[in-house]
Amino acid sequence: MKLKSDQVAPWGRDLIVVQTGDWRSERPVLDLKRCQRCGQCWLICPTRSIHFEEGPEFNIDLTFCKGCGLCAKECRFKAIGMIWEQKE
Repeated sequence: MKLKSDQVAPWGRDLIVVQTGDWRSERPVLDLKRCQRCGQCWLICPTRSIHFEEGPEFNIDLTFCKGCGLCAKECRFKAIGMIWEQKE
């Protein structure tokens, strides 16, 4: 499996995959109608889980999102909300 540089973390001399999305209790939901594409959520995300997509649009990678809610708190347009995680 080939890993991207934003999906690995240093651990001594080795690199390990850190999938923090497995233990979150809330997850962000993006409202594209309210999003002004300012990029503040992208800048503040500590796990780099928010990515630019074609359009330009943002995409939240829930595999690595830990549900901290910083993106929702920083969004002045209220385009990101936090909802309780549903475990299957």
